[in-house]
Amino acid sequence: MAKLKIVSDGDPHPALAGNNLVDETSEREFTDAFSILDQSHNFDITYRAGTNSDEPEAINPSLPIGITTNGVVIYSSAASGSSLPSSSSIAPNGYNWDMGFSGFSTNFPLDPCGGKADDISGEYRYRTGNFHTKGMASSGFVDSSTYYSATGAFGNTNLDRLRHGTLNHNGTDYTTGHSRIVGWAFDGYPIYGPYGFSNPLDPTSSVVRMRSSYELRSPTNILPGRPPFSQVSNGSFVQDYVFDLTTGTLDSHNGRFCITPDYKQGTYAYFLTFSDSGIVDPEYPYIIGPSTKQQRVLL
Repeated sequence: MAKLKIVSDGDPHPALAGNNLVDETSEREFTDAFSILDQSHNFDITYRAGTNSDEPEAINPSLPIGITTNGVVIYSSAASGSSLPSSSSIAPNGYNWDMGFSGFSTNFPLDPCGGKADDISGEYRYRTGNFHTKGMASSGFVDSSTYYSATGAFGNTNLDRLRHGTLNHNGTDYTTGHSRIVGWAFDGYPIYGPYGFSNPLDPTSSVVRMRSSYELRSPTNILPGRPPFSQVSNGSFVQDYVFDLTTGTLDSHNGRFCITPDYKQGTYAYFLTFSDSGIVDPEYPYIIGPSTKQQRVLL
């Protein structure tokens, strides 16, 4: 099987894009930009795009699970080995933090791009898909390659160019607006933005926003030992979410097998998920679910 080699310094600034360009301050929305340190990322992964194998593996919150096309590593929504501070009167044992937007945002603040630099290594890490509109939708990034600089879905704005434009393949007109690839999971499958075909195997079907199939547990279905919602709001822990295939468009890994403009015979792919049509509020599990579709292979 083919190998995919990815090299990056981990700098999230989209204007760098392989060149030592001057920071475009107006486009850089990182609250802890001065805490970000260059890295020496050199990843070799098994390339599985165009296939649909299934040998799932649970995600290790302490390890990266993918990398975006602007060179930033992706981590899960759970913080590695973290629980409520021992001094807290509501600290349950064994709970990981949910890097969402309720409960513990003070402890784990994310910048507008859905990322944060690690306090020790300075490695910048994405936790949600907010980088789609707050980082990648900039001229510095979309002008950096022919893949993104091509005419976009409905015009030529930076956001438009993150979605595929008009395409005809073997006489079939694909519906305009499917997301372009924004990253690669380390199990070898592509990560797309938030838009896909409503029928995963019909490229002439309408383009819709992909939706997570996870929902919050009901008050009668909370895990034993969890602090009451009056103390810690629902959605603060990753354990607050439960998978329900009937509620969304994606599987438990936050992906699906589908035809895309890049893989006309079909591929398994992950999608960014948001709860609103404005692509502002990320929806758990945001990028990749609690497990990957295939065992990750970093060589």
